[in-house]
Amino acid sequence: MPQTELPCTLLVSTDKVTIQTKEQIQKGLESKDAKQKAKALKQVILGALAGEDTTPLVMTVIRYCINEEDHELKKLLMLFWEVTKKHDINGKLRPEMILVW
Repeated sequence: MPQTELPCTLLVSTDKVTIQTKEQIQKGLESKDAKQKAKALKQVILGALAGEDTTPLVMTVIRYCINEEDHELKKLLMLFWEVTKKHDINGKLRPEMILVW
């Protein structure tokens, strides 16, 4: 029997959360303010956990968030790497993940 849900080791409360559009999230990730980036990254993580396709935002996260020194943002990045899809449909490692490692 095919598995429809992927296992996840992360449980996040979604009380009092307003979902933003992908354009708003992208703008937040590209912001110079670390708090805005953290807020946008939380939205990406929640979207990934909800089953949304967040693969178009992976390169934006790599480009604008991976070199930040903010402690909260670094912790969120660790959660993001855990929930994002690392392999394509064929099971091969996605090229973006090579940049991360």
